[in-house]
Amino acid sequence: MISAASADVLTSAGVLALLALLPFVVVVATSFAKVAVVLGIVRSAFGAPGVPPASVVTGLAVVITFFVMAPVAQDIMERTTVPAASDAEKGDDRRMFADALAVYDAASPPLLDFLRANTTREEINHYQKLAREDAKQPAGARVLLMAFASSEFVEAVTVGFLVLLPFVLIDLLVAHVLLAAGLMNLPAAVVALPLKLLLFIAADGWRLITDALVMSYRV
Repeated sequence: MISAASADVLTSAGVLALLALLPFVVVVATSFAKVAVVLGIVRSAFGAPGVPPASVVTGLAVVITFFVMAPVAQDIMERTTVPAASDAEKGDDRRMFADALAVYDAASPPLLDFLRANTTREEINHYQKLAREDAKQPAGARVLLMAFASSEFVEAVTVGFLVLLPFVLIDLLVAHVLLAAGLMNLPAAVVALPLKLLLFIAADGWRLITDALVMSYRV
């Protein structure tokens, strides 16, 4: 038999575990991962470690993620209602755990619908097969999270490659010109950086990237 004190300790541990998993869910179950990877590739494409700073890239990824996920978050907030606890129930770990489960039951349908809408049927079927689930049945949260995270990473690398390609061509061109001019001691990155920034501005690169990221989601 488990004593009441032990049950309270286990309940508290369960609540803390759910809270600890929340940041990971936010990363893998939203657009943050793909946005952060694409912006990270863009940052590395400039060839200057501090342009832009890593904190700025993370902040921009958060802002774009908030913009994309706002309809889903609004739907979750409208569905999530936790009844007020009485004075006797306040601070009760079991009540906290029950409330956490109630919030999950209310919040999970919009999030799972988002994952399902932004993951290909082939990707879902693949991970249903790996999980030994019946492909004719609706995919569960485990399969949807895995399929969504996998497809997001592939799409992020694909977009990053398309963004990186013109910057690599600039690096090759600058290196070839410096070699032909006999300026081997001049760092190619120093010369290429202004050209990359000029190309990014002239092509309206920021709008192209953000539009591509935002329009790649169905909410």
